[in-house]
Amino acid sequence: MDYVIVNKKEVRQNREMRKAQKAAKRKYGRSRMAAPKLRVSKIVGLQAQDFISFVPMKDNVSEKKADVPSITSAEQLITAVEQAGLTGLSGNGFSTAEKLRTLQDTNAAKRYLIINAVECDPGLIHDEWLLENHYEEVKKGIEVLENSFSFERTFLASRLIGGYIDGKIELVKVPNRYPMGQEKVLIHSMLGAEFAKDEIPAQHGILVINLQTVFMIGKIAEGTYQTGSRYLTAANLDTAEAMVIEATAGMDAAEIAEKVFPDIETGIQKAGKKVFIGGGSMSAHPLTDGEQITAATNWIAYGRQADYSQAVNCKGCGGCTGKCPAGVDVKNIIRLTERGQKDGFEKFHPEQCIGCGACTYVCAAGKNTQEVIARINGKI
Repeated sequence: MDYVIVNKKEVRQNREMRKAQKAAKRKYGRSRMAAPKLRVSKIVGLQAQDFISFVPMKDNVSEKKADVPSITSAEQLITAVEQAGLTGLSGNGFSTAEKLRTLQDTNAAKRYLIINAVECDPGLIHDEWLLENHYEEVKKGIEVLENSFSFERTFLASRLIGGYIDGKIELVKVPNRYPMGQEKVLIHSMLGAEFAKDEIPAQHGILVINLQTVFMIGKIAEGTYQTGSRYLTAANLDTAEAMVIEATAGMDAAEIAEKVFPDIETGIQKAGKKVFIGGGSMSAHPLTDGEQITAATNWIAYGRQADYSQAVNCKGCGGCTGKCPAGVDVKNIIRLTERGQKDGFEKFHPEQCIGCGACTYVCAAGKNTQEVIARINGKI
């Protein structure tokens, strides 16, 4: 199971992370919008060498560009994306072609496009880096989507921008909250629409698509997409420094980590540090032997993990329940489990959990509350 690697207690004990969070708060400022209650800024910042690619360049990129037909319809786009094998690059690994096909088949009177550049996980920086360094390429992907579907409105949601319209793209600044980037949380905040946990927004005409996925759609349209390539964040948890790396699904994650973190062998032997991999600092696990980069990999990190103990009793502060964006009464669920109860959790709604890990991040007792909820829901 993936879980929160860096919690609030760890951040307080790491001077460099605290500095990174202060810098992020100054950078993002404030925004008025309905949002989750957990305020948590980036725990890492860009280091001097901010980017490195492990993907070899194609020799025939110029030839490919000349041979690629223009994409002007939904069916053409779906076919091109399906042939490229593109999956959503927010970390869920879901087929992008299937998501587009769902939108194509909708009977909704109006369609809306939301480009999700929120990247609310405190350990991730690569979407933000793409937005700041490759905005024109991102716009190419948006143009392809708009030419293929008839959208009533197109939004680009981020913590960095807002308040104006770039052509047809409405740039919306969202609050610096977690998990602001979760699909249904974002839709509710921007459009006021609410969906049940098992509902698919694209069936109702709302397409939410990750910034990097849009970037790759532009590359597919140009014929420059390299199958399986993706950008991710490589973070040093001790120094709170990170860089953006480009890799390809199937690459050996340990080999990449050794190149990105030069002192890795010494660090593991001397300080009990580990390499972590996953969707971000709120959803990752220790790297295992032979593990590869996948369509769901967003984060590789090196350092010490948060120290959890389920033996420690709940302090009763209620922070877990107060910060839960899904309305789960985490505190009372934890209280029941500490009493040894095996059932009776229904009235506290554990089934509504979205697995964001906000409760674990803030737990004053240092419990992995997310793991407890997952066990109750039969996910472990």
